[in-house]
Amino acid sequence: WEYDKCPGEFLQLLLDLRNRGVDFDVALLGERGANDPPELASVRNLLGNRIIQDGPVEDYQEYGRWLWQADIVPVTAIHDFFGGSVVEAIYCGCHVLLPNRLAYPEHLNSQELLYSEYSDLVEKIYHLLQSGTWRQPALPNTVVGKYDWNVAIAEYDQVFQLSAEVQ
Repeated sequence: WEYDKCPGEFLQLLLDLRNRGVDFDVALLGERGANDPPELASVRNLLGNRIIQDGPVEDYQEYGRWLWQADIVPVTAIHDFFGGSVVEAIYCGCHVLLPNRLAYPEHLNSQELLYSEYSDLVEKIYHLLQSGTWRQPALPNTVVGKYDWNVAIAEYDQVFQLSAEVQ
């Protein structure tokens, strides 16, 4: 719920989908600080039992279980160095909708998954939900497989070996 993840826009997305009559459930995972966006209380009231999880989970394993159950992960961040949670979501088979900025185009360069502005995000997620394509398999986790430690370690070893040889 930090400002750089643009929570107000994310919450507005949920309300816009609700107002269009779209049927969905949402899991609002994550720590809650003293700075919850003011819109959150209103969204909780308006979405009611569509919210199937609200707040932090017990541990990383439970977080992983939620990701493996998820279908769509819309991202509204205005600041992100790498997008680790996006990589995790892709690995777990989620359909991601990402802003065409920051580190996201480096992870995947698909105009189908990238959006330019908020209205584009709304249309893309609406189409995904209405067409039923969210039921089809998302990207294969091999798209982000290069970040798996079993793959990345060889590259790290090579860099460290070169560094040691230079010294």
